[in-house]
Amino acid sequence: MIGIIGAGSTGLAIAYLLKKRRIDFQIIERDSVGYTWKNQYESLHLNSLRDVSSLPGLPMPKSYPIFPSAAEFASYLEQYAEIFALPFQKAEVREINHRGSGFEALTNRGNLYYETVIIATGIWAMPHHPYANSSPLSGEVLHASEYRTADPFAGKRVLVVGSGASAGDITVDLIKSAAFVGMSIAHGVNIVPPITSLTVHKIFKTIFENDRLFKLIHPLLIRIREDHSSIGLPTHPKADTKIGYSVILGNELVDAVKAGKISTFPAFTGFTAHGAIFADQHEVDFDTIIFATGYRPAIHFARNCFEIDADGYPILNKFQSIKYKNIYFVGPGRDYRQSIGWLTSLERTANAVVKEIISANHK
Repeated sequence: MIGIIGAGSTGLAIAYLLKKRRIDFQIIERDSVGYTWKNQYESLHLNSLRDVSSLPGLPMPKSYPIFPSAAEFASYLEQYAEIFALPFQKAEVREINHRGSGFEALTNRGNLYYETVIIATGIWAMPHHPYANSSPLSGEVLHASEYRTADPFAGKRVLVVGSGASAGDITVDLIKSAAFVGMSIAHGVNIVPPITSLTVHKIFKTIFENDRLFKLIHPLLIRIREDHSSIGLPTHPKADTKIGYSVILGNELVDAVKAGKISTFPAFTGFTAHGAIFADQHEVDFDTIIFATGYRPAIHFARNCFEIDADGYPILNKFQSIKYKNIYFVGPGRDYRQSIGWLTSLERTANAVVKEIISANHK
């Protein structure tokens, strides 16, 4: 029996492929299908086209916009699980340990045993918060994972620390209500135009998935990128690498900065009693500081089954733990081979995982 931990997009895609091959599996989910997508900030949308972000076997409804919202994607995941009859057991996995030739999962509803475990819990459950200790700040400190709408920040001075997709979304969203909005950028941003054409997407997908072609086109990609450093939005040095860097789609952030609605600041270096201090030693008062400082793989309950590097990432051979055979972590992270986003490459990734599991079980 294969245990799949997590009923999000990754877990469901793998479950669908296993079911097609008539391989026994069980999905364990702490809450409900698509739970993570139901608990995001309201302005969140997919950053890849609807028609290339579907799970295997079921296109997203044509009634969805070309960039579906988080709520729409969550609804799609529920439909997916229902249509393909991918039932899950509701339980919270508290610990996974290697036992004999398999793994024992300790849950709040009893212990379960699997020959193979696929951890598909993603990253959202593990916010990375390097400044959780906010002393001596008298104001409010949040991680981006706690942000939902701009309404609670009406009339406040708010700083967003970070320069990835969530930071860009939240910073732009805040200008609806906040009295002053700042964005602290340590290294730079990766601003790209949204791909709204399937033809253009296919071209870029081909480029990113072909090493030789990518190396040939790479210099051109760098030259055509617009430089916004003059308004405090320098391009991140890793923005054009093969692995890539978290993208901010479109020019909403650029336009808001140009219009004076958002002020940019250099790297955040610490708290003052009433705000923040930056790398240039400039101090600015803020009522609230929101840290959009990313996430780490949610494998806290299975750390005994992985070698973990200094930054909190599991060390993997493809998707498999290097410590034990037959336990896998499958989710977005710094080491996966990216095409143009996790969802656009999910079917390929899920197929690769299933083939790897089948191959391992026949050795």
